[in-house]
Amino acid sequence: MSTSQIISAQNAELFQTWYLYSITAEFGDTNYYYGNDVAQMSIHEDFSFNATDNCWELMGNFEFISTNGEEEFGLKNLNYEKACVLGGNSGYNLELIYEYENDLTCYIYEGNTNSDLFINLDFFLTYHFKNETTLNMPESNLQNITIFPNPTSQILNIGNLSAPIENAYLYAMNGTLVKSFSNFSNQLTISEVNTGVYFLVIEQGGATTVKRIVKQ
Repeated sequence: MSTSQIISAQNAELFQTWYLYSITAEFGDTNYYYGNDVAQMSIHEDFSFNATDNCWELMGNFEFISTNGEEEFGLKNLNYEKACVLGGNSGYNLELIYEYENDLTCYIYEGNTNSDLFINLDFFLTYHFKNETTLNMPESNLQNITIFPNPTSQILNIGNLSAPIENAYLYAMNGTLVKSFSNFSNQLTISEVNTGVYFLVIEQGGATTVKRIVKQ
């Protein structure tokens, strides 16, 4: 497996255009978004942003908040404005991010060919963005898997598997590989891992998915 790493907010990787890939509720399903017209958000070096979402044009400002050293970061919504000027329907996906009153907990996963931005709303809703558009509905069976319990203190169960997973890698938030797994069925033991937030990278049939894990 080639090197992948979690990067800090100070890295220029944050300051680009991000395309909405999925929204996951803590105890619900994951909704995926694909095609050329998905919601998108550009974050600039002064932490201002502009976004498009269906008919909406949105713009505003974040405040950067360091929450865990170099490993994760927070964004605080300072202000935003919107106008339905693009045509199409008036539904929206991104406005929950901009209306959220608490700090947004964010992570960037830098892969071999692209990057992923995760924005969490107090652990009950996770927005997953990619720095490139996804043109078709994800076909990999990995898109349907579930990880539970999460948070966990010992065992991670992996549900909705159609075939055994080939490899999985547990990364600390600083990009350090903590543990690797090969040719297992549906359980991972992480009892010896320190408490904290990790990314679990799962590989199957040439496809890869990334899940955020909390070890208690």
